[in-house]
Amino acid sequence: MLTANLAVAEYYEGVVRACAEPQSAANWVMTEALADAKDHQEQLRVAPPALAQLVALVKGGTLSHQAAKRVFGEVAAKGGDPRTVAEALGLVQVADTSVLAAWVTDVLGAHAPEVGRYKNGETKLMAFFLGQVMRASKGKADPKLAQRVLEEKLAASA
Repeated sequence: MLTANLAVAEYYEGVVRACAEPQSAANWVMTEALADAKDHQEQLRVAPPALAQLVALVKGGTLSHQAAKRVFGEVAAKGGDPRTVAEALGLVQVADTSVLAAWVTDVLGAHAPEVGRYKNGETKLMAFFLGQVMRASKGKADPKLAQRVLEEKLAASA
């Protein structure tokens, strides 16, 4: 698929040269970039270095994959630096453990009965707690890190 069209192959090579993430670059080119091009007279509207930066932001945990798709659409439509666009849209994930710990503490404090049920073996409630943290953070919490902080706080209070 990447080599069927010379322009797409060169685009992919440009992304890889800029980010050195061949598999992620291939996934983004084959999905988001080609879907966008199909809707816009076969134009690849996001420059390879910008797509490479977007790939790096996802890999580094700064953006979720879903948020990166939104940033991709914005960069394709209006241009700009992916990180700046992500910040302007409020999509950068919070990975500061002290901020996450505050959200987790608030959630656990507001749901004491569920905490008790969790401690009595209802471990499926972890998904509920994580959802509440994501809601409290308006989707900005890094979900993997938030789950780790939740697990630590629940274990510490056992």
